[in-house]
Amino acid sequence: MDDVTLFCTDGKSVQSLLEACKHFGKASGAKINVDKSQAKLFRRWDLCNEPLPFPIEAGLVKILVIWFGGQRAVAKSWNKRLAKVKKKLGFWSLRHLSIEGKALVLRNDALPVLQYVTQAWPLLANVARAVNSMVFHFVCNSKMDRVKRSVMHKEHCKRGKAVPDIPTILRAFFLCGCVQITLLNENKDHSAYRVFRFFLFPVWRRLGWDKWENATMFNRDLPWYYKEIEKFVVEFGLNCVTPSLWKPRTIHRLIRSRDTTEPVSDLPPATATRVKPCQEQLLPGRRQTSGDRDWKGASLAARRGRPDVQRVGSHLSDVPRECQGGGHPPGQE
Repeated sequence: MDDVTLFCTDGKSVQSLLEACKHFGKASGAKINVDKSQAKLFRRWDLCNEPLPFPIEAGLVKILVIWFGGQRAVAKSWNKRLAKVKKKLGFWSLRHLSIEGKALVLRNDALPVLQYVTQAWPLLANVARAVNSMVFHFVCNSKMDRVKRSVMHKEHCKRGKAVPDIPTILRAFFLCGCVQITLLNENKDHSAYRVFRFFLFPVWRRLGWDKWENATMFNRDLPWYYKEIEKFVVEFGLNCVTPSLWKPRTIHRLIRSRDTTEPVSDLPPATATRVKPCQEQLLPGRRQTSGDRDWKGASLAARRGRPDVQRVGSHLSDVPRECQGGGHPPGQE
């Protein structure tokens, strides 16, 4: 057996655990290595009457790559993951990637590494600043931002660069995990449900997501790592979102939908319009190219008399009228 973590409440549970492992070892041949095993005490333990066969660890404990044991464990867990992400981005920075390619690397290679920690700990403020600096240093290839960060996070349709807002996504992941365990968990007898609801019930009640029950036990003193939940909801005005919609992708899309479109310099807002792509069918046996898409969009805009195609009007003036209705360019019949 390797990397097994068990929680025991008294000495009898520890002895029963050892007996079960010995019984299992008779069939599998596996056994517990007492020299490499450690015990972490989270409350008062009578070691005189209930001795432990394992050495007691007074510091932090690592369980599945995440450290536990206090606020220092949270910082250590995030720092380990940040070092791993920094190493990954260092390898990718050697390649000549566009902003779209770098955004794809951040979304598929860097985000999952950091997302793993949000299953246990929230995102710290100093870690969020470090993540932002690392992301934009990778995107801009320098410590100076070429474009405002708020613009970089916007979608392409709003004249942004679609760079993922990783700190906001990580905060949403932590909150959605708490909502899934407490408010959407159908197994009310599960131990995780009872523990989470004991600490989070005051937050859910203030947000209007949970109802008071006479048999409900809760803790009035909210732990520091759960205070991030209410702060995130108030910051983005998400208290009106029902718990059933609390999924990371849904919350992130809702936050990004509030972004405004960036204005174009020297162009009045009423003049700018969006050109829709042409819906013309392709010829059989021929693939659509970027030139075809540009041609179809420009020809469709010219037919509708759009004012935003003046830059392509010079080469549209010599095109026959039947081609301006969405036909093929000359030489591609």
